[in-house]
Amino acid sequence: MYRGIQKNEWTAYSDIGNIYDGERFTTEQYLEIESKYCNAIITILKQQKIKYFQIQDLEMPFTLKEIEKAFCEKGLEITESQKRIVKIIQENQIISIKQIKTYLTMLLRECFWCVLADIEGKSYIDVGYDYYIHLTCKGIDSQMISNLQEQGIYVEQIL
Repeated sequence: MYRGIQKNEWTAYSDIGNIYDGERFTTEQYLEIESKYCNAIITILKQQKIKYFQIQDLEMPFTLKEIEKAFCEKGLEITESQKRIVKIIQENQIISIKQIKTYLTMLLRECFWCVLADIEGKSYIDVGYDYYIHLTCKGIDSQMISNLQEQGIYVEQIL
């Protein structure tokens, strides 16, 4: 059992439709959690005054057609901006914080994998297995952590 996970829970968008503790995990539930996590990361990045990221160590295991099929099977739509990302994403590409939510969404849905490194080299984001978002940055104040935890976001500080 992982720290923070106290029961049998979903760990990926591919779990939509599965039963956990007698309840079917729905697309709506998934989208709510996905939005919370993306918004939490954006809130932290804004607090840290990070504006630009570079894509590093890019892995593209799926074609756009495969991604569209997988989304459709789980009741998710692929937006035009998501399609565009799949078509243009490349190693060392610079993206702004305005684009980060769409990239995080695609990472959380396992469309591709990469490290998002701020261009100053002080902060890094990568999305791991079991719906873990690893954010390496300067200290996040304790009030921010408390606020995120109150929203149901699991935060583990590693000092």
